[in-house]
Formats: sequence, structure tokens, C-alpha cells
Amino acid sequence: MTPVMQTITGNRGNCLTAAIASLMERKIEDVDYFFEGVPEGDEDTPEGVKKFSDNFNNFLYKNGYGFIQIEPDNIMETIKGMNGFFIVSGKSPGGYEHAMIYNFAGMVHDPHPTSGGVEPKTILLIYPLFHASQLEYQESLKNIEKGN
Repeated sequence: MTPVMQTITGNRGNCLTAAIASLMERKIEDVDYFFEGVPEGDEDTPEGVKKFSDNFNNFLYKNGYGFIQIEPDNIMETIKGMNGFFIVSGKSPGGYEHAMIYNFAGMVHDPHPTSGGVEPKTILLIYPLFHASQLEYQESLKNIEKGN
């Protein structure tokens, strides 16, 4: 994990992009901006959330990853038994959803310039995908590019 700072703050910030870049050890420019195509003001509408989620899922899938989202009653208790790095999100002091990198001991990287933290709510576990065949994987990528 190589810490990457977000370059956009606020309600349409790119903290999740920075968190994914950190986990993948990439430059932020090499990870999609997940609000792409979400109209201003539609961030919390069902359509806006779906577009953001589709952008996130498509980026992960194209790069050979998937994710599991869990919302345990007590995040700090849950993570004590977890290995590796993962994303924890929740409300920031500014009132926006924010994503950071945690490990079993707690927060290890906050991509926001002020490092204000979050009230932990959700854990995102990013994992590599294993496909039945390379041909099946290539077909799936073609369907994503076609919008299917």
C-alpha cells in the first residue's frame, strides 16, 4: 500500500479513487473518477448512486478485482481479526461520505488533506477475481465496454 492523496474534496471528492490508487499502488490519474457521468446534484439519487456504483464496479472488474461491502455493528471489533489493508468509509467531520485505508490496528491512511477521519460505518474488501477461463474474462470485458 502506497498512500495517495485525493485531489478533489467535498461531496464529489475523489477519496475512493485515492484509496483504490493507494491499495493498487498507482497514481491517482490511473484510477477512474467514479462520479464521471453523475450529474451535479444527483449524487444521492438512485440514478446517481447506480452510475457511481457502476463506474466503481467496472473499474475494479476491468482491473481483475471485485469487492465485498460489509456493515458490522462494531467496525473496530470486526477489524481486529482481519489481515491486510482495506477501505473503511463513513461520515467525515464535514458531513460527507469519506473513504480511508485501515488495517487490523485502525486507520493507516486518510487521503483527505486535513486527515479528519470518519465515523466508521462500512468496510470494503477488495479481492482479486479468478475467472473460469481467460476467454470468459475477455468476453465479459467486451460486454462492459458495450454497456451490457
